[in-house]
Amino acid sequence: MASATIIAVVLLACVRLFAGIMMGAAYLRQRVPWEPLEGFEGVRVHDLSGLVDRELLRDAVRAAVDALLRYSDFEPERVRGLTRDLSIAVQRVESWHAMDGTQVGGLAQGRTVYIGPSLSALLHEAAHVLEMNESNFPDYRHSQWGTRGIWAADNAYRAKLGELSRARVEGRAS
Repeated sequence: MASATIIAVVLLACVRLFAGIMMGAAYLRQRVPWEPLEGFEGVRVHDLSGLVDRELLRDAVRAAVDALLRYSDFEPERVRGLTRDLSIAVQRVESWHAMDGTQVGGLAQGRTVYIGPSLSALLHEAAHVLEMNESNFPDYRHSQWGTRGIWAADNAYRAKLGELSRARVEGRAS
């Protein structure tokens, strides 16, 4: 009997935690001062970190779209559609613990991605957004990402992001 009570209490706590997180995310989406990202008709940004270079973010979105178009098997129109309806919330940290205890570097929820200030998780989370719009069943285990070209797109994106970041640093130094 005591073990059933303990299980019920733990389950209730988990449900309350999950509900709190979902309500917090919903509150953030409504109250967040979203700003348009120049160069795209439907990309909105909320920089909670205060660290993001807007030009770098704009170039990163272009690099992510280009890599997905070149390497992945997503329909090109769906990939281009990201730039017509995507919200990017840049967190203060690069990674955090998900509800299951795993460490993650980003989160996709609906048409909103939550990423760190390095922007390295942008393509990864955008791919989950595309999966959700494609089938409502994102491949969170990434079991098909190799055959679908998503890992190749992510590698190309990260390489391009590195080039863009280095160019920014070198441009500031000169």
